[in-house]
Amino acid sequence: AEQNNIKEPYMIKPGQTILLSDTYTFKTNNKTRKIFKYRTVKNSSFGVGEKLVFAVKYFGITAGFGILEVKNFLDINNRKAYLIEATAKTSPFFENFYKVRDVITSYMDVFGLFSWKYSKNLEEGSYRNNSYMEFDHEQGFAKKKEGDKCQIPPFVQDVLSELYYYRAVFTGKENELFIDVASDECKVYQIVVKKVGEEKVTVDAGEFDCYVVRPFLKYEGIFRQKGDVDIWLTKDKYKMPVLVKSKIVIGTIDAVLQEATVVEP
Repeated sequence: AEQNNIKEPYMIKPGQTILLSDTYTFKTNNKTRKIFKYRTVKNSSFGVGEKLVFAVKYFGITAGFGILEVKNFLDINNRKAYLIEATAKTSPFFENFYKVRDVITSYMDVFGLFSWKYSKNLEEGSYRNNSYMEFDHEQGFAKKKEGDKCQIPPFVQDVLSELYYYRAVFTGKENELFIDVASDECKVYQIVVKKVGEEKVTVDAGEFDCYVVRPFLKYEGIFRQKGDVDIWLTKDKYKMPVLVKSKIVIGTIDAVLQEATVVEP
């Protein structure tokens, strides 16, 4: 069932008006109050229990494995949230040269499909990156583990939740969609995801009719690769990613779907 949860974040002075997206003001007893209104976004694309397993290939050789999983429900700020996890690791052979152990966790609001918080723990060779961010949508700021704060627009996404949000709102008709994404540097970027084609592809998990989409901003993610990325999403209601091609300095890295557990929302 949908949830229309409205909270009163704080009092403001009489006569003062603050205009923010998804808020409204009213006067009572000569005092003006600002009410934050949570949005509702329909989701027919994923649910708890979904698990997507990928082989990560470089020049056709399996270099590692990745898993995207919607693990369970949690309660955050009196609202229901998905616990979503992305993991990546190198295959035993490649660990002799370059060991990877990456975990990104996102806590995504079930009804509004925005991020409440996320953590990132990357171990790639000698490189380490451990970060944590919380998002206060009512007050309009993000807070890092170290205590640093930055302003955010309402309903911002993190580097993992943006994929799930896009799957839910993309119908196949849109040529481009814009998504506000917060990085662990406490900066907000606008990702432009463009539909660049349609194609039938065969991967380890089977044959799929797909939309091909491309995000037009480079950011850090699993395997810390930066460059052009194309994503093949199924043309059914799930918009399931079955193939991801990432260009690097030499060649491409392909994440190829091996098996999928699909669950209704």
